[in-house]
Amino acid sequence: MIFVPSADAPPRTRLTVDGPTAAGKTTLGYGVAQSWASRGGGETFLLDTGMTYRAAGLALSRTPGLTPDEFRDGLLHLPALFTGPDTEPIDPLMMIWRDGDVTHDLRSVGLEHCLRHVAGNDAWRAEILSMHAHMADALSWANLVVVGRDTAITLMPTPNVAVYLTAELDTRRTRRSTQYAGIPNVSTSVGPETELDLKVRGALGARSWAIDIDSTHMTAAQVLTRAQDALAHAGKAAEQDAPGVVPSGWG
Repeated sequence: MIFVPSADAPPRTRLTVDGPTAAGKTTLGYGVAQSWASRGGGETFLLDTGMTYRAAGLALSRTPGLTPDEFRDGLLHLPALFTGPDTEPIDPLMMIWRDGDVTHDLRSVGLEHCLRHVAGNDAWRAEILSMHAHMADALSWANLVVVGRDTAITLMPTPNVAVYLTAELDTRRTRRSTQYAGIPNVSTSVGPETELDLKVRGALGARSWAIDIDSTHMTAAQVLTRAQDALAHAGKAAEQDAPGVVPSGWG
């Protein structure tokens, strides 16, 4: 993947989607990114930050004693790229570790201990945040949807719209087990909202450009419509503030 902007690239739009496991964050991210690109909004990337943490957990499980900077040097994280009306990205989300594609190994059973170590270690978190910030900066010319757990308060604190997406625990557990039904050696573990989730939800609750969506009784299409409505509202506000200079992808 080559990060080169189009000569006529329109102003870009930023959306963050945070929330607990199996709330539907990546599904929403895909929906928004595909919608923006199909409406002529220009190149749109989807960055799933949780994949980096899982890749770190996988790398640590395979290489005990691995340091954050060694992980950074051996990782290639490719965000998904959408450019037109196709429902699938022309470049999919992909994680390369030491020249090997580990994308389909990121949910392997047995990674949870290493994943918790990475997520709870300040040095690992700082390194991963730095990696994500570098990627977001490299994609400053394009539309970008970022999915994770705390992206709206760490990586991208001033997006056009921030979504906190959640659902009841039983619903999230059912979704995850259904998603990976029949696939061997895949972890379907889903827990309650964490202290970090609640911190992010509380912080976003005070921001006018953030929305809170409980998807327990909603379809994926309904969640996407809700997010698009919020983006359209933000676009109208942007037009009032700066007529004629509205980022791509609104509505």
